[in-house]
Amino acid sequence: MRLLTIFLACIFLASCSTTKNNDYRPSESETINAVKNLMSGSSANALTMLSKTQQNGIESILPEEVRPIISTLRTLGLTKEITKVDNLLKSSSGMIYAQGNAIMNEAIKDLKINGAANILNGNDNAASLLLKEAMSSTIKSRYNDKISSALKAIPETKYWDIAVSTYNTFAKNKISGSLEDFITDTAVDAVFEAMSSEETKIRKNPASLNNEEFTKVFEYYQSQQNK
Repeated sequence: MRLLTIFLACIFLASCSTTKNNDYRPSESETINAVKNLMSGSSANALTMLSKTQQNGIESILPEEVRPIISTLRTLGLTKEITKVDNLLKSSSGMIYAQGNAIMNEAIKDLKINGAANILNGNDNAASLLLKEAMSSTIKSRYNDKISSALKAIPETKYWDIAVSTYNTFAKNKISGSLEDFITDTAVDAVFEAMSSEETKIRKNPASLNNEEFTKVFEYYQSQQNK
Protein backbone atom coordinates (compact mmCIF):
# COMPACT_ATOMS: atom_id res chain seq x y z
CA MET A 1 0.00 0.00 0.00
CA ARG A 2 2.82 2.36 0.88
CA LEU A 3 4.57 1.63 -2.42
CA LEU A 4 1.34 2.31 -4.31
CA THR A 5 0.96 5.66 -2.52
CA ILE A 6 4.51 6.68 -3.41
CA PHE A 7 3.97 5.61 -7.03
CA LEU A 8 0.78 7.65 -7.35
CA ALA A 9 2.47 10.64 -5.74
CA CYS A 10 5.28 10.51 -8.29
CA ILE A 11 2.76 10.40 -11.14
CA PHE A 12 0.94 13.40 -9.67
CA LEU A 13 4.14 15.43 -9.30
CA ALA A 14 5.26 14.57 -12.81
CA SER A 15 1.86 15.60 -14.11
CA CYS A 16 2.12 18.93 -12.29
CA SER A 17 5.59 19.51 -13.68
CA THR A 18 4.43 18.79 -17.23
CA THR A 19 1.47 21.11 -16.86
CA LYS A 20 3.75 23.83 -15.57
CA ASN A 21 6.11 23.45 -18.54
CA ASN A 22 3.17 23.45 -20.96
CA ASP A 23 1.92 26.67 -19.43
CA TYR A 24 5.26 28.44 -19.99
CA ARG A 25 5.05 31.48 -22.22
CA PRO A 26 7.89 34.05 -22.42
CA SER A 27 7.07 37.55 -21.28
CA GLU A 28 7.49 40.46 -23.67
CA SER A 29 10.69 41.55 -21.91
CA GLU A 30 12.10 38.01 -22.12
CA THR A 31 11.32 37.88 -25.82
CA ILE A 32 12.96 41.26 -26.46
CA ASN A 33 16.01 40.15 -24.47
CA ALA A 34 16.19 37.00 -26.56
CA VAL A 35 16.26 39.05 -29.77
CA LYS A 36 18.98 41.31 -28.36
CA ASN A 37 20.98 38.32 -27.18
CA LEU A 38 20.70 36.87 -30.67
CA MET A 39 21.98 40.15 -32.11
CA SER A 40 24.84 40.41 -29.62
CA GLY A 41 25.92 36.82 -30.14
CA SER A 42 25.75 37.09 -33.93
CA SER A 43 27.70 40.36 -34.04
CA ALA A 44 30.34 39.10 -31.60
CA ASN A 45 30.88 35.96 -33.66
CA ALA A 46 31.01 38.04 -36.86
CA LEU A 47 33.61 40.43 -35.44
CA THR A 48 35.75 37.55 -34.18
CA MET A 49 35.64 35.89 -37.59
CA LEU A 50 36.44 39.13 -39.45
CA SER A 51 39.34 40.03 -37.18
CA LYS A 52 40.92 36.64 -37.92
CA THR A 53 40.43 36.82 -41.68
CA GLN A 54 41.51 40.44 -42.22
CA GLN A 55 44.70 39.31 -43.95
CA ASN A 56 44.32 40.68 -47.48
CA GLY A 57 45.19 44.10 -48.75
CA ILE A 58 43.64 46.95 -50.65
CA GLU A 59 42.72 44.84 -53.69
CA SER A 60 40.36 42.75 -51.52
CA ILE A 61 38.80 45.76 -49.81
CA LEU A 62 38.10 47.94 -52.86
CA PRO A 63 35.40 47.13 -55.43
CA GLU A 64 36.47 44.53 -57.97
CA GLU A 65 36.57 47.03 -60.84
CA VAL A 66 39.19 49.16 -59.12
CA ARG A 67 41.70 46.37 -58.56
CA PRO A 68 43.23 46.59 -62.07
CA ILE A 69 43.56 50.35 -61.56
CA ILE A 70 45.48 49.82 -58.33
CA SER A 71 47.77 47.47 -60.25
CA THR A 72 48.26 50.19 -62.87
CA LEU A 73 49.19 52.69 -60.18
CA ARG A 74 51.84 50.28 -58.99
CA THR A 75 53.32 50.02 -62.50
CA LEU A 76 53.44 53.83 -62.70
CA GLY A 77 55.89 53.92 -59.82
CA LEU A 78 53.43 54.46 -56.97
CA THR A 79 53.97 51.06 -55.35
CA LYS A 80 55.27 52.50 -52.09
CA GLU A 81 52.40 54.95 -51.86
CA ILE A 82 49.76 52.33 -52.63
CA THR A 83 51.35 50.00 -50.09
CA LYS A 84 51.02 52.77 -47.49
CA VAL A 85 47.33 53.13 -48.29
CA ASP A 86 47.03 49.35 -48.24
CA ASN A 87 48.51 49.13 -44.74
CA LEU A 88 46.35 52.03 -43.63
CA LEU A 89 43.16 50.31 -44.78
CA LYS A 90 44.12 47.05 -43.09
CA SER A 91 45.03 48.68 -39.79
CA SER A 92 41.89 50.82 -39.81
CA SER A 93 39.67 47.86 -40.62
CA GLY A 94 41.40 45.90 -37.89
CA MET A 95 40.65 48.70 -35.44
CA ILE A 96 36.99 48.58 -36.42
CA TYR A 97 36.74 44.86 -35.75
CA ALA A 98 38.73 45.09 -32.51
CA GLN A 99 36.53 47.86 -31.10
CA GLY A 100 33.36 46.60 -32.72
CA ASN A 101 31.77 44.79 -29.78
CA ALA A 102 31.40 47.92 -27.68
CA ILE A 103 29.87 49.91 -30.55
CA MET A 104 27.54 47.12 -31.68
CA ASN A 105 26.37 46.34 -28.15
CA GLU A 106 25.67 50.00 -27.50
CA ALA A 107 23.52 50.15 -30.62
CA ILE A 108 21.71 46.94 -29.65
CA LYS A 109 21.05 48.34 -26.19
CA ASP A 110 19.58 51.55 -27.67
CA LEU A 111 17.41 49.70 -30.20
CA LYS A 112 13.66 49.77 -29.62
CA ILE A 113 12.07 46.49 -30.67
CA ASN A 114 8.44 45.98 -31.58
CA GLY A 115 7.13 42.55 -32.47
CA ALA A 116 10.08 40.65 -30.98
CA ALA A 117 8.27 37.33 -31.41
CA ASN A 118 8.01 37.95 -35.14
CA ILE A 119 11.77 38.45 -35.28
CA LEU A 120 12.42 35.13 -33.54
CA ASN A 121 9.92 33.47 -35.88
CA GLY A 122 11.27 35.32 -38.91
CA ASN A 123 13.89 34.60 -41.56
CA ASP A 124 17.31 33.22 -40.67
CA ASN A 125 18.79 36.74 -40.56
CA ALA A 126 15.75 38.71 -39.37
CA ALA A 127 17.48 40.12 -36.28
CA SER A 128 20.53 41.23 -38.26
CA LEU A 129 18.37 42.96 -40.86
CA LEU A 130 16.39 44.76 -38.16
CA LEU A 131 19.56 46.08 -36.53
CA LYS A 132 21.00 47.14 -39.89
CA GLU A 133 17.85 48.97 -40.94
CA ALA A 134 17.35 50.72 -37.60
CA MET A 135 20.90 51.45 -36.43
CA SER A 136 23.24 51.28 -39.44
CA SER A 137 23.67 55.05 -39.73
CA THR A 138 24.25 55.38 -35.98
CA ILE A 139 26.82 52.58 -35.96
CA LYS A 140 28.65 54.07 -38.94
CA SER A 141 28.70 57.49 -37.28
CA ARG A 142 30.26 56.07 -34.11
CA TYR A 143 32.86 54.16 -36.10
CA ASN A 144 33.56 57.17 -38.28
CA ASP A 145 34.41 59.34 -35.29
CA LYS A 146 37.06 56.86 -34.15
CA ILE A 147 38.51 56.43 -37.63
CA SER A 148 38.69 60.17 -38.28
CA SER A 149 40.71 60.66 -35.11
CA ALA A 150 43.08 57.84 -36.06
CA LEU A 151 43.68 59.15 -39.60
CA LYS A 152 44.40 62.79 -38.75
CA ALA A 153 48.02 62.10 -37.91
CA ILE A 154 48.72 59.93 -40.98
CA PRO A 155 50.01 61.93 -44.01
CA GLU A 156 49.83 58.89 -46.31
CA THR A 157 46.07 59.33 -46.55
CA LYS A 158 46.71 61.78 -49.40
CA TYR A 159 47.47 58.80 -51.67
CA TRP A 160 43.89 57.69 -51.27
CA ASP A 161 42.88 60.68 -53.40
CA ILE A 162 45.27 59.51 -56.13
CA ALA A 163 43.73 56.05 -56.18
CA VAL A 164 40.16 57.34 -56.13
CA SER A 165 40.82 59.93 -58.84
CA THR A 166 42.27 57.29 -61.13
CA TYR A 167 39.43 54.89 -60.38
CA ASN A 168 36.74 57.50 -61.03
CA THR A 169 38.29 58.32 -64.42
CA PHE A 170 37.36 54.88 -65.71
CA ALA A 171 34.56 53.61 -63.47
CA LYS A 172 30.83 53.91 -64.08
CA ASN A 173 30.05 53.78 -60.37
CA LYS A 174 32.13 56.55 -58.86
CA ILE A 175 33.60 56.51 -55.37
CA SER A 176 32.84 59.63 -53.38
CA GLY A 177 33.49 60.79 -49.87
CA SER A 178 36.50 60.78 -47.61
CA LEU A 179 38.78 57.89 -46.79
CA GLU A 180 37.23 57.46 -43.36
CA ASP A 181 33.77 57.32 -44.94
CA PHE A 182 34.89 54.62 -47.35
CA ILE A 183 36.61 52.56 -44.65
CA THR A 184 33.60 52.87 -42.36
CA ASP A 185 31.03 51.94 -45.00
CA THR A 186 33.06 49.00 -46.29
CA ALA A 187 33.87 47.59 -42.85
CA VAL A 188 30.42 48.04 -41.31
CA ASP A 189 28.73 46.49 -44.34
CA ALA A 190 31.07 43.53 -43.94
CA VAL A 191 30.11 43.24 -40.26
CA PHE A 192 26.39 43.08 -41.08
CA GLU A 193 26.95 40.55 -43.86
CA ALA A 194 28.96 38.31 -41.54
CA MET A 195 26.44 38.88 -38.75
CA SER A 196 23.63 37.56 -40.93
CA SER A 197 25.60 34.40 -41.59
CA GLU A 198 26.38 33.93 -37.88
CA GLU A 199 22.73 34.47 -36.93
CA THR A 200 21.73 31.67 -39.27
CA LYS A 201 24.18 29.34 -37.51
CA ILE A 202 22.84 30.27 -34.06
CA ARG A 203 19.24 29.68 -35.12
CA LYS A 204 20.19 26.18 -36.26
CA ASN A 205 21.95 25.52 -32.94
CA PRO A 206 20.56 27.92 -30.30
CA ALA A 207 22.51 26.21 -27.50
CA SER A 208 25.73 27.43 -29.16
CA LEU A 209 25.00 30.89 -27.77
CA ASN A 210 25.56 29.49 -24.25
CA ASN A 211 22.60 31.45 -22.92
CA GLU A 212 19.91 29.32 -21.24
CA GLU A 213 17.26 32.03 -21.27
CA PHE A 214 17.75 32.67 -24.99
CA THR A 215 17.59 28.95 -25.77
CA LYS A 216 14.41 28.53 -23.72
CA VAL A 217 12.64 31.50 -25.33
CA PHE A 218 13.82 30.72 -28.86
CA GLU A 219 12.81 27.06 -28.64
CA TYR A 220 9.39 28.05 -27.28
CA TYR A 221 8.63 30.15 -30.36
CA GLN A 222 10.01 27.46 -32.65
CA SER A 223 7.72 24.92 -31.02
CA GLN A 224 4.73 27.21 -31.54
CA GLN A 225 5.56 27.48 -35.23
CA ASN A 226 5.66 23.72 -35.57
CA LYS A 227 2.20 23.17 -34.08
